[in-house]
Amino acid sequence: MKTSGKPIELNGWSHKLPFIGIVKTYEPIEATTQKITISRQAGDWYLSLSYDKRATPTPKTTDVVGVDLGVKKLATLSTGQVFPSIKPYRTAQDKLAKLQRQLSRKVKHSNNWHKAVIKLAIAAQTSS
Repeated sequence: MKTSGKPIELNGWSHKLPFIGIVKTYEPIEATTQKITISRQAGDWYLSLSYDKRATPTPKTTDVVGVDLGVKKLATLSTGQVFPSIKPYRTAQDKLAKLQRQLSRKVKHSNNWHKAVIKLAIAAQTSS
């Protein structure tokens, strides 16, 4: 997007972009942009931007904890807390495999093929 070389000010939750209008973000941004890229993937719109922001150091208030990653248990902390493994990962992988098989059997660039590509992209996005 060309902005005539002028930086765009971002303040708060919603921002006015040239040629597009008002865009809302999930988190507030207080910065001046250098570059904005707008793209569409799996039916959703994404705003990628680079900006300068002055970092404010925060005091560290947490203690150090060791983590042991395992096969039967996802993680065990040095404090003794155990996190169980994630079961939905396997079902998501099975769903991806099924959608990929269905896509491979469609006629390329047909309407049903395009629908299957979108379903596969959405499933891949939610499983990762």
